[in-house]
Amino acid sequence: MKIICPHCKRVTELEHVSHGCNVECVCSHEFKVDDSSIVEEYSEIDSIIPERIGQYEITEFIGYGGMGKLYKGIHPNLGIPVALKALRMEYVTDTASCDRFLKSARICAKLNHPNIVRVYDCGYDKDNVYLVMEFISGGSAQDLLEREGALDPHRAAQIAHDVCLGLMAAEYHGIVHRDIKPENIMFADDGTVKVLDMGLAKISGDPRISSASPTISFTSLGTEQYMPPEQAIDASSCDSRADVYSLGITLYQLCTGRLPFESNNPQELRRMHALEPPRPPREFKPDLHPDLEYIILKCIRKNRDDRYQSIDELELDLDAFLKGHILPSKLVYDSRTQAVSLLQRLEHVKWRHALLFLGAAALLSVSTLYCFFTCLREWKRANSNLHTAMRIRNDRDRLHVRQMFSAIAPMVFSGRFSMAFEYYSLRNGRELLPDLENVFSSLQDVPYFFARQWKRRIGKTVVLSFRKEPDRRLTLRIDDIIGNTVYATDTQTRKAYAFTVHDLIPGDQLRYLRGINPIALSVWIGCEYAACGRKKEAETFFKSLDLLGEYLIQEMKKHGEAETVP
Repeated sequence: MKIICPHCKRVTELEHVSHGCNVECVCSHEFKVDDSSIVEEYSEIDSIIPERIGQYEITEFIGYGGMGKLYKGIHPNLGIPVALKALRMEYVTDTASCDRFLKSARICAKLNHPNIVRVYDCGYDKDNVYLVMEFISGGSAQDLLEREGALDPHRAAQIAHDVCLGLMAAEYHGIVHRDIKPENIMFADDGTVKVLDMGLAKISGDPRISSASPTISFTSLGTEQYMPPEQAIDASSCDSRADVYSLGITLYQLCTGRLPFESNNPQELRRMHALEPPRPPREFKPDLHPDLEYIILKCIRKNRDDRYQSIDELELDLDAFLKGHILPSKLVYDSRTQAVSLLQRLEHVKWRHALLFLGAAALLSVSTLYCFFTCLREWKRANSNLHTAMRIRNDRDRLHVRQMFSAIAPMVFSGRFSMAFEYYSLRNGRELLPDLENVFSSLQDVPYFFARQWKRRIGKTVVLSFRKEPDRRLTLRIDDIIGNTVYATDTQTRKAYAFTVHDLIPGDQLRYLRGINPIALSVWIGCEYAACGRKKEAETFFKSLDLLGEYLIQEMKKHGEAETVP
């Protein structure tokens, strides 16, 4: 409909509003939509569904997005479903907005990451400016909240962690989302988390918040309920710490089922985000782990210098929480706190006592390091043996574990780690084999972990061998990393290469996968050697896995026998 501001008489066309809805004009005047402010009940923006946009046949209307209408269409060549976003009329008539929209779409099309909704195409068609994206049918985190309420904290943290992986890939290309919220976190059919509208929130002049919000603003960029204080002041100056804040608010909501700040007035919301301290989430969710509450509160600190300084830092803490490890940021914080405390105490003691105090501190540091490395050695010893980690109380549990491994081994051997993890979860695996959960998490993260190792090697030269030509060593200069793919150039022939972890020989994979869970590493490299037909090397890695290794070896033998059948 078209509405008119009673204060400045500006006419604006909106599809999100209905009778009784509160709106805020660009002149900052708030008013209620009623007969006196409605110019046209049904305008062009409420027109029928088009049969075609560009070359894409439209099959159904999905809903309204922050900048336009969403449709489901069919790709003309591939025959697969796609999602199309058509800009609203007020954007289409603004050449600058259209240009920014298309420029952002082209940037986002370069992103190829499993946790980002892919952008396939964009363009003009008559009165439409449109964007073609991957069609995601599993709903959003907002749908999940409305359906289930507060989520299991571990599940919420896993969703936030996967969002971080997508944001990290975008940040590498200089893209800041600026509108992270449950509505923009989608789920594929297999449960994969997908971040929607990556980079499109960079377009200045986005005049609204979400359709679910009680007040629609003509001037806001982003969504007030999730917006950091600095974004409300100057959206153009935001960096990835704005996404850290919005993701922290989202994680707060996923864990507690409510937002830390709520108001029907957008100005009041901005004031609360800027000045009021949030209530600790454990007040609403007493069983929330203190480490997860620490992560949430660190994300949503008012001063962006006090938050996580990058998505990478947040991802590391979430990953550590999910694996039951000490949070890396806490280790850094504790060491800094201890150093400051030491200096403060030195200021209050006489100089002649300072040397004694420092000597005691040095002795304490040595003993602390000794304890640390002793614990580390014991941890490695414990994690190198799955059998010792089992909580087997009787023969029935032992039989249960064997049945589980018998079913899981074929899935693991063929690389279907998500399916294996789902089976493990349904078969009470967390109780009998709690350490195996971290193994599955690491296995699913191997491709991205591998690509991440190459970021610091951009511009450097390495020597590698590919599985297609295992005996040939290539000297490559690393040019770029996009998603899970490494792009390089042969220094001698100038030939361009693009490869993932699977393309390298297992020996080279092993060199660049140091640092992941040792059990997961043995599983992965063993399976890779098996895939290359090098069964002796595969068996060496599998034997270190005890019972699971036995079933993997059996699976490898079955696979070999099947290949020899004429």
